[in-house]
Amino acid sequence: MKVTRLNTQKREEDSKRHIQPKTKHHPILRHVKEGSQYEYTSFMEGLNQVGKFTYLDVNRNRGYINLIKTQVNKLISNYGCDLQYFRKYNTFFKEGEENKSNLIYGEDTTAEFYASGMIRSFVSVESMAWNFNQLGYENTEQVNIIISIDNFSQIFAKKTSKIETKFFTIPITGNTIFNEVSGSIESNEFNASIYGSFGNDLYVHKTFIKMIPKRINDSFYVSDNYNSDLYNISGNLEGQMEFDDIYPNLVSGIISGDLTYHNYENIEDSETWNLAPQVGDYFKFMTSTGIDEEWEITQVYDRMLTNKSGGLNPLLGKYIYQCSAVKRQQSYEQNTDELDAEIYNPGSDINELFKGQIVSETDKYADQFKVKKGENKHNTKTNTIGKNTFDYQDESDITYGGYQNMPKSK
Repeated sequence: MKVTRLNTQKREEDSKRHIQPKTKHHPILRHVKEGSQYEYTSFMEGLNQVGKFTYLDVNRNRGYINLIKTQVNKLISNYGCDLQYFRKYNTFFKEGEENKSNLIYGEDTTAEFYASGMIRSFVSVESMAWNFNQLGYENTEQVNIIISIDNFSQIFAKKTSKIETKFFTIPITGNTIFNEVSGSIESNEFNASIYGSFGNDLYVHKTFIKMIPKRINDSFYVSDNYNSDLYNISGNLEGQMEFDDIYPNLVSGIISGDLTYHNYENIEDSETWNLAPQVGDYFKFMTSTGIDEEWEITQVYDRMLTNKSGGLNPLLGKYIYQCSAVKRQQSYEQNTDELDAEIYNPGSDINELFKGQIVSETDKYADQFKVKKGENKHNTKTNTIGKNTFDYQDESDITYGGYQNMPKSK
């Protein structure tokens, strides 16, 4: 039998050690000289300089701006409805017989709408003055139509924008097993895939460029796409390939060349807007249940910084067009399906460019889009119209009751 004896003396010493109060340690006071203290004011002064630092920097918040853009597009896609958009050819500032609008009332009863297309939009009814019907007045219905800026550009770039030729330099990769190479283009106007082949000299002579739907947010690995109106891109990219230093079956290189595509500049050479909805255009909404509505645009907003409830530009981004529209009454206007598609669809010419010879933009557009660039006469015409508002002899306002040529003095 094994017996273990406890050392009672050691246990007593350990118990006394635990009972003894701990010694209090007083902090050591260190007096730092004023000259050796850290100065942060000089650092902050540098940040306050213009162009160096701000929490509202667009580049600093680029990721969050793209995230808001993605969420806005999803909201419009989930809660919006499909509207058919009609693009008007404005003749208000045209000269001679081409100007068919009434300069006094702004009416254009024989307007021509040369382009149309479907777009997902969010419609908000602001006011319905149904009670005015009781007094014999016409019912006026005002709505707000919200559409994505980038989605609008992607759908109508082919139909309402100019053609541009630009030099591209694109890196591509491939292998010697199939003698094929591939790459991609991600520009502001379009996204495209590139495919080509090479021979024993490792030179790519011909590439096939196919436009693909543009992603909403390039930062996401899997992102939603815009409803792009795809078209052929004219041009060719070529270049020399080289073997990879580590993997002998892989090749890589850079191909370059001129490509012709549609940019975001308005074909009508407007100085106040690019590729955007304009006053005078209209939306059409039809359902299988019998609803048939048309709304004419009266105002277009793309930025609103001061309104808390309806601000359109979180973090200084541009995401949507907000269009104020009223009920439209049809007259003698002609729409796209009633006109010659080859003449009033200025975007169809790029398919001919893709087949072979590249021609100038002016030669391929219809006569109404052959704009001669020169001095801006818009302001001069506007001042002339405003100055002579009451000085007219054709009595074009007699239909509405008529007004005197000169206003009465107060």
